[in-house]
Amino acid sequence: MTNALVARKPWAKAEVITLAAVISLLLVLCLALPIATQNVTNNWYKNYNQYLIGPVVNASLIYAGLRLKKFYNVFGIVLLPSVCAATLGLIGINAVFLLYMVPIIWLGNMAIVLSFRFSFRNTSGLMRNKSMRFSLASVLGIGLKVTIIFCGFLILQNFGVFPTPVAEKLYTMMGVVQLITATSGAIVAFGLIKLIPAKRQLQKI
Repeated sequence: MTNALVARKPWAKAEVITLAAVISLLLVLCLALPIATQNVTNNWYKNYNQYLIGPVVNASLIYAGLRLKKFYNVFGIVLLPSVCAATLGLIGINAVFLLYMVPIIWLGNMAIVLSFRFSFRNTSGLMRNKSMRFSLASVLGIGLKVTIIFCGFLILQNFGVFPTPVAEKLYTMMGVVQLITATSGAIVAFGLIKLIPAKRQLQKI
């Protein structure tokens, strides 16, 4: 069945490989790494590991959004990181409070994926320079993601969902940190797309 599918659709094999590679990377970062380092007492690691994991997650979202032909294949990549972060306490906040943010983070992740898939493709008639189109998609996608997540946090905070110590920490994490990690992820994704050839991708750079 799989061989027949690949024979009819040459991009199917690359689709499966790309999806498997991205999900495997996310599982290592979001599951294996926290479990392996659960006894780490270094405060720097506990407070700043999102600066390591965040860019990789965002790069994976952008890379998958551009490389995967079937949009439904992106859903798992959108949902997985925030669920793991919440359930495992990946960013040092009680899971009960972080779970309130999970649906909002899903929306933010979906926004950056959709921005790259559609704005990059639909600006080809306006911009011939593909790097400029990627830059435009980055500004739009990052702007939407950060706005959705930060405004969602502010709305929840206005309803008194988070106690003051948690709110102070989330204020930075859902604002400045999201901007830094999303921007870093876009740079990494651009490098990956340049370096890794694809016989059939949604938009070639």
